Amino acid sequence: MHRRALETTGFKKSCPTFYALWEAFCERREMRRRDARNRLPKHLRAPARWPIALQLFLNAALILTLCTLMLNKDDYLTDAGPAIVLVICLLLLIYTVVEGFRIKTQYRRERGRRWAIDNPEKRSAQHKVEYALKTGCLSREPCEVCGAEQAQAHHDDYARPLDVRWLCSVHHHAEHRAT
Repeated sequence: MHRRALETTGFKKSCPTFYALWEAFCERREMRRRDARNRLPKHLRAPARWPIALQLFLNAALILTLCTLMLNKDDYLTDAGPAIVLVICLLLLIYTVVEGFRIKTQYRRERGRRWAIDNPEKRSAQHKVEYALKTGCLSREPCEVCGAEQAQAHHDDYARPLDVRWLCSVHHHAEHRAT
């Protein structure tokens, strides 16, 4: 064993760059394995951002193609081929914009769903206030600080869901930053 250890140290000295790269590779591989074991359930993971980047890239390419075809339309007036390409690019652009909005709303919905799973007590208090407002048991009041009409319910204690203070969005955010 002693001879093997000497051979390894000799290899480390003779080829330090390769050994450093190999160590970094092994460390990254171990980190990926550890992350795979510690992964959150799928419904709690953040949605992938690569589809949004792909949509932006496709939109940019389609806009560039459309602009090129429109600027050089005099060259193509005699041919029907570029007009077909122009229509196809326009349809693809419309499709990618619609798909981008769909991905954006899905991402926002997913973020809200994760917050509700992580904060069940807060979400329950919000539901109870919404229901009390709808049934008339609770009435919306102006902001306690500035008197603004558009006020939000602020819970000092989530265990008492109907005991709320009414604050405008500015003062509500300030109250949350303070606590």
